[in-house]
Amino acid sequence: MGTANSPSFHEDALSASVRSVLRAVAPLASRQGFYLAGGTAIALHIGHRRSQDLGWFRRGYLESAQATEFHRVDARRLRFRSCETKPTCVG
Repeated sequence: MGTANSPSFHEDALSASVRSVLRAVAPLASRQGFYLAGGTAIALHIGHRRSQDLGWFRRGYLESAQATEFHRVDARRLRFRSCETKPTCVG
């Protein structure tokens, strides 16, 4: 995926509110080894559709203290509809 300054980054694939959440959460997510994946990542890369959710993934489990950091992001200002922190186990 390109960066926000890259010509392949289609910011218009996200609504203004989802862009706000992405900007607020991305630095913390990156520090903790997360990457954006799934339909939203593809939409940002090729601009084929609008996306309403952010799918963050990482290898390994997230410790409780790390999960708490995500909840400290100003959720009232960002107006999260939901924040799921349960692990998804794949193969």
